[in-house]
Amino acid sequence: MKEHELRKNATCAICGEKTLATGFPLFCTVTIKQYKIDDGAIRRQAGMEMMMGGSVQLAQAMGADETMAKQVDSKKIIVCFNCVTGKQINIAEQLAKGKI
Repeated sequence: MKEHELRKNATCAICGEKTLATGFPLFCTVTIKQYKIDDGAIRRQAGMEMMMGGSVQLAQAMGADETMAKQVDSKKIIVCFNCVTGKQINIAEQLAKGKI
């Protein structure tokens, strides 16, 4: 990571502190990807399984190999060493509050 990237990503998304304020020169980047299940694709695959006598493997081989879940959002966050190793956080709650 170059200096300008480091400066841009110098704050922990969880606690709001500078990443090096922990005194330990490690931090993490975490990518959070949200997916939505495609109900139609699930129903079609389940129907294929029923038509194949309940054989999942046969239905997978004979089916259309559809995407069952589609990505709807992605976020990359910076997390300091203290938050990575010590805190229990509710990621969904943090996302809903706009903290992440």
